[in-house]
Amino acid sequence: MNTGVLGYWDDLYIYSGTQQGIFYEVDGTAPNRNVTFEFYMSHYQSSEAYYHFLIKFFESRPHVVTFQYLSVSDCGSSATVGVESENAGHYEQYSFNQAVIYPGLQLTLNTTSGNGTITVDAAGNTAYACGSV
Repeated sequence: MNTGVLGYWDDLYIYSGTQQGIFYEVDGTAPNRNVTFEFYMSHYQSSEAYYHFLIKFFESRPHVVTFQYLSVSDCGSSATVGVESENAGHYEQYSFNQAVIYPGLQLTLNTTSGNGTITVDAAGNTAYACGSV
């Protein structure tokens, strides 16, 4: 992979006959537009496992991306979350197969300084049913 935005990299699936899908919205006016991609999916071979999260990009801050998690069935225990630059070796990984993704979590990834930084806003949540975070 050369460049990647991995809001929840796992075996997710959109089941037919459901309201699941990938949706997007552009808001604001130039040069301050934002685009939000909304993912509402299930896990492959498990239609009862729901995942609902947002990935947001900012025109005025091109090296910043925000991940917001609304529903995550397994708290990320089999997913990778992070970003990777087109430049070899430049990436920022928040998690890899760890149960640390939970409803209310918001991550802001900034790739402008070094390998980048991650800011965590847990919306007041310090623990979730999957374990301490």
